[in-house]
Amino acid sequence: MAESVDHVTPAQQQQQQQQQQQQQDTLEAQVTPRLSLASLRTRLRRVFTFGPHETDPDILEQWLQTSDHSQKEFLRDYKKLKQSPGKRFIESLARYHVFSSHAPLHRGNGSAASESAQMSSITVSQALDEFSHRLRASSNASLRICVLSMKLPDSLHSVLFRFKDNLFRTTEKLNARCDMPSRSILYLIQKECDHSKTWIQHSFVRNISHAQRPQVLPSKLKPLRRFHLLHENGNSSTFELAFVSSAPSYHSDLYEYTWQRQTHHPPIEHVVFSTSERGSDGSRSVLISIDSDREYSKGEGCAKILRAFSDRLTSVLPIPCSDRSPCSTESAYLGALFTVLIILAETTNDFINSVHQITASLRYRGRSHPSGSKHHYLSHLDDNRRIAVCSVEDALELIAEIEVPVNGCSDVRVLRVELSGIKRDLEYLKDQLGALATQISTLQAMLKEKMELRQLRRTYILTVLAAIYPPFALMTSFYGMNISDPLWPTKK
Repeated sequence: MAESVDHVTPAQQQQQQQQQQQQQDTLEAQVTPRLSLASLRTRLRRVFTFGPHETDPDILEQWLQTSDHSQKEFLRDYKKLKQSPGKRFIESLARYHVFSSHAPLHRGNGSAASESAQMSSITVSQALDEFSHRLRASSNASLRICVLSMKLPDSLHSVLFRFKDNLFRTTEKLNARCDMPSRSILYLIQKECDHSKTWIQHSFVRNISHAQRPQVLPSKLKPLRRFHLLHENGNSSTFELAFVSSAPSYHSDLYEYTWQRQTHHPPIEHVVFSTSERGSDGSRSVLISIDSDREYSKGEGCAKILRAFSDRLTSVLPIPCSDRSPCSTESAYLGALFTVLIILAETTNDFINSVHQITASLRYRGRSHPSGSKHHYLSHLDDNRRIAVCSVEDALELIAEIEVPVNGCSDVRVLRVELSGIKRDLEYLKDQLGALATQISTLQAMLKEKMELRQLRRTYILTVLAAIYPPFALMTSFYGMNISDPLWPTKK
């Protein structure tokens, strides 16, 4: 009896399997929309979220979180940046040169030469980690020279920052985000090279002062300090030069009247040359930071100086840096210093040539159409010239400081540029800038004279019209009266 109850026919087994399959299909049909809806919700949250994605901290994050000068806002924005494409991130902002007394000078950009740097999928975090490893690998070098542009090129803005990244942000926060890539590299340089955390602090200062240097009596001038690298002095040093690469173009009278450029400080680039203190093994590190005081700068001026430095450094240093032409630490350092001075001379010369072209054009345009906008533009142009003069004077003062120890150094003889030639060029540029002052003031006087003559002509015409109009107006009002009712009756 029990056997008949427990016995199941094949038809019943097939029917049970069909029922189980139907139940499983029904359950999957109910769960699948929920899963697809959840995945869609997750994707939409990732696309439209403005918060940082949780990823493992990299070398820079770990160091900033444990260091004394960690910045919460910087870390919050950096978490959004580090997963962006970073193939051209380092090479567009930094150049890195390593010199060792036992090996030739290694020249190159900030990107590593490994295969990972050539991959299009490399992120900003990976590029920074690779750059940090290269800095750490060169810790035993006698001299490390790093050139850093503090302004992001315009070509990388659309790559690193999307529209949703800049939405609902103030101008100050937008500027901070644009400066974040260069500051990331600067933090890494400070982590690997500046153990005292003192000699590159100047590069973190964002508010550039435009105050003029105070005048000092000749009897109160201090003697020039000795050139630190050629002596046993192990302290750090910093000097700054302002670059005026090209004159601001004149567009039109309406443009000058609208923007009033003469009321603002001229846009310039600043180059800060910072040298670290001497290490226990005698090694040095040099940071050359290039920054612009323009609030909405596209970084083209800084990128131009960055490229010029790498090209000029190759032409200044001996070729090759080998046993036949020795290139010591002092000669490599002087080569970097001479390169900055050469770029200053070249950019100042370009500025002078552009001013000559502008004044030649305004001379004839001012005669035919004199205006106050042209006069104000020349005032703005003269402000640029004054900054160029101050920069050349600072460079000549630096040359006067290092001229005696450099001429007595045997290592400078291997360089393909002489300090006396750079000094002669800067003195010539100083004279040319002085001649530009006379040229600009003469052109302003001509514009003022033409405007006065034009105003005198208008005044003369108005005077003649005023002398003619009142009598004619009186006669017209007298003879134009309504005489339909005459003053005397007519006889019929």
